[in-house]
Amino acid sequence: SILMCMLIQVFIGVFMGIVSALPFHAVQSSGEWMDICRGENLSALFVPQFNSRTSPLGRLMMLLGIVIYMSMGFPVHLIRGIGDSFRLIPLGTGFNELMLIPGFGVDVILTGVGEMFYCAVKLGLPMVMMVWLADVILGLLNRIAPSLQVFYLGMPVKMWLGIFLLILLVSSMVCEITEWFVGSTVLIA
Repeated sequence: SILMCMLIQVFIGVFMGIVSALPFHAVQSSGEWMDICRGENLSALFVPQFNSRTSPLGRLMMLLGIVIYMSMGFPVHLIRGIGDSFRLIPLGTGFNELMLIPGFGVDVILTGVGEMFYCAVKLGLPMVMMVWLADVILGLLNRIAPSLQVFYLGMPVKMWLGIFLLILLVSSMVCEITEWFVGSTVLIA
């Protein structure tokens, strides 16, 4: 009986951990996608929060997400959600009763993963489209002047275009990240 209660509490903790980490994965994934399109994913960095490697822009976006998360006071909501989980799911609740609780289960994780991909695409799409457009223009330039080394010219062009677009879009990215954190905090709390 005690072992079963411990397993259920571990299951609840893992579930809440997965759901609360999804916004950070979305923000990091958008940065990685932007770096892959810019060709900057070769300089991967170690991220101790997720025990993995990520691109420089993925790391920057994740740090931006952490700053937004902390500055908006969302850790308080997370702690409140953990406390409410003990009220909503009292000790001694079995797995059968656990699956009957609305808003708890695989459907919440699948919805969160879908929203994670949506947020990552929404954040990264402007830069990806501009880099793609730069690739098309460089391809046309290569057809016009075949002796021009477009590959070597394209790397700094895409790098500076990405930095310029990041500077232009950072305020709208902050708004989108904040909006998504608010929506995902409702899932926890």
